[in-house]
Amino acid sequence: MVGFSEAELERNVTESDPEVKDGIETSWVENQVWRMELYLSFGILALGVLSLLAVTSLPSVGNSLNWREFSFVQSRLGYTALAIATLHTVTFGWDRAFDPLSYPYYLPPSFILELVLPCTVLLGRLGLALPCVARRLAEIRRGWESGRQVHFQLPREATNGGAPEDISNV
Repeated sequence: MVGFSEAELERNVTESDPEVKDGIETSWVENQVWRMELYLSFGILALGVLSLLAVTSLPSVGNSLNWREFSFVQSRLGYTALAIATLHTVTFGWDRAFDPLSYPYYLPPSFILELVLPCTVLLGRLGLALPCVARRLAEIRRGWESGRQVHFQLPREATNGGAPEDISNV
């Protein structure tokens, strides 16, 4: 931890040396400041949501939650954490993503390669959330099958007309 702090301090001193030597008193660049604030904010939010996911994954905590709470935390909060972490990475490299000098030997920077899988997952989830697809998925989850319906009859109305698996006496 101390080594990291010393490296960060050294980096800050190295970056500020040319400004001090040139006599620049204020080097406030509004765009960079906002991008850095967003970058840090998204990182802290992602860490918090991922910590909540990690805690609920513990068996002692997971067993104390009912199925609805556990399902919400693991699915909805998981996608939220993935989206926030993706935004964290996007704000980190926004300027470098479109700079031609960032592509030596025509290879993209590493943060762009890291965005492929999360963006694919989020776009797939967005596609499954479309109303035309979501309605069909909800029917399938409820047990609907195409071409086959279960007929519910009272026991006194049951006849031998249908196959036993097509009739429910509930």
